[in-house]
Amino acid sequence: MTKKKSNNEFLEMLNDFFPKNATPGELIRAKRTNYQITLEEVEKATGISQSNLSLYENDKKPLGYVQATKIGLAIGLHPMTILFPNGIEADERFKEISRKSVELLNKKIPLKKIAG
Repeated sequence: MTKKKSNNEFLEMLNDFFPKNATPGELIRAKRTNYQITLEEVEKATGISQSNLSLYENDKKPLGYVQATKIGLAIGLHPMTILFPNGIEADERFKEISRKSVELLNKKIPLKKIAG
């Protein structure tokens, strides 16, 4: 009987396969090629043309949530993993919000020390 991997174990495993500061396109290409999925197969599954898929994989065209969801479903990745391959907190656009939200939530929902 195999033990199911936790989300943290899965993320650690992904870190072994993908470089730090991976781009969405690098992540898509790595996963697709690792599973030996062709651009043609992804096109058939998603309706996204091979030329657009190539542009996404080469980070030459911005990838939106809908496209990330379609591609993610086709290759077995959650769209958030594609859009934020290094974690949402690593994205410069959200670092300050992430920091402030931790402060806010700690004020509103303080973690109590558990007696041991």
